Amino acid sequence: MTSSSLSPPDTSKYPLAVIGAGIAGLTCARRLQDAGVPVVLFEKSRGPGGRLSSRRTALGTFDLGAQFFRAQHADFAHQVDTWYAQGILAPWPQQMWTYPANSPAHFASLGTEVETAEETWPSAWVAQPRMTALSRHLAQDLQIQTQVRIESLACRDHLWYLTDEQARQYGPFQQVVLATPAPQAVPLLQAHDSQLAQTVAQVQMQAVWAAYVYLPQGETQEIACAVNSGPLRWISCQSTKPERATEQAQAQASAWVLLSDPQWSAHHLQTSAQDVAAVLLEAARTCLPNTSLQAEPELLEAHRWLYAQAENPLNRGFLRSATGISLCGDWCLGTQVEDAWQSGYQLAGHLLRARGFDVCTGDV
Repeated sequence: MTSSSLSPPDTSKYPLAVIGAGIAGLTCARRLQDAGVPVVLFEKSRGPGGRLSSRRTALGTFDLGAQFFRAQHADFAHQVDTWYAQGILAPWPQQMWTYPANSPAHFASLGTEVETAEETWPSAWVAQPRMTALSRHLAQDLQIQTQVRIESLACRDHLWYLTDEQARQYGPFQQVVLATPAPQAVPLLQAHDSQLAQTVAQVQMQAVWAAYVYLPQGETQEIACAVNSGPLRWISCQSTKPERATEQAQAQASAWVLLSDPQWSAHHLQTSAQDVAAVLLEAARTCLPNTSLQAEPELLEAHRWLYAQAENPLNRGFLRSATGISLCGDWCLGTQVEDAWQSGYQLAGHLLRARGFDVCTGDV
């Protein structure tokens, strides 16, 4: 047997698999493919985006996940500037409010216990006309297998094969990136790197309910309000987001999203969506008594995010196993959209450097 026959086979001609098409997975795949590395994404939902999900109804559009995001670091700020120049993003909200206030109201129409936040605005961004516009932009020309839930990984002859819940197999792939919430990554990782799986299992994810409300009457106001009491943590009037004003303006109607407090959500995981929506609407009416929220809703529903955010992120950009499995996601770094982008972007940079690419900061 010659020494060359003992060498590992060249796997570079095979694509890399990314499981999870949220912002982290899309960002990682986008950077890899733009550098010439073939990638295939697998997403269990009907489309990419993860918690940048939007719900389109006959009555209006609702962003059910991230309501806005900020750019705290230079590389992400550079990327945000590019997206803004491309018309993908717009600043929103122009002002943020808090409830309960620590001083008398500065905006009486919102109610006597609401005040402006101390932060400078505009420093927040949304995709337009809905948050999914950003994920669609990142997903352009990427090969994405949607409605595919990968349940196991297998490595044979230095190549990876995936199996979904219907026992269908995919592969071979040169490497695998897990860009899922931490609890969903653990069972895929366990058989191949139990020590790293234990690290990932330490991340506790919090659930959040998102109620969405359509009110056929009432004046639309730009309201983005952080709530620090009761079952709510966030109230926003979706009708004032960029490119949405005309959706309800002609009908003099408004659309709202109400996000629950994670601790409250933990005690109401099995509560019906209808009951959750009713509780959150009543709480929002208490916070903002002089708004269109007091009208009778024509649509009132709720969606549960079981893995909305990490309670104890790892404060690491990404994770790598010697087996050929990598992990990225907002839970590696924090809880924000920027954290998801940073994690996927940094992991892609690491994988490219390992292939000999001259990596520098650039657009996605």
